[in-house]
Amino acid sequence: MRPIGLVLAIVFPALAACSPLVGTWRGEQAASDSPIVFGTVTFAPDGSYSASATYTEPGGQPVLRTMSGLWHTLEHDQVLVGRRKYRYAIAGETVIFTDPVSDRSMILTRVTP
Repeated sequence: MRPIGLVLAIVFPALAACSPLVGTWRGEQAASDSPIVFGTVTFAPDGSYSASATYTEPGGQPVLRTMSGLWHTLEHDQVLVGRRKYRYAIAGETVIFTDPVSDRSMILTRVTP
């Protein structure tokens, strides 16, 4: 492994382990115009995540999609999940993720710490 790869392999999980995002979160009902109903996401202390959501294509049936990968917090109120960056705000047992590109938000409630 190259030195930078080794540093990233050590630093990213360490940053994730102390994040208030660690745990399992369940999505609230999406807006009526949204094709997505967010299911759950688990942010593990080792920097991995798994998520599920139901998508409905126009005129189609709902399809459950799952994904997994790596995550870590960035400066202040930003988190990188896979290749996507989100702003987040935590208030008690609720977190709001906002996509800075579309400015759409998802509200999630903590299921487990």
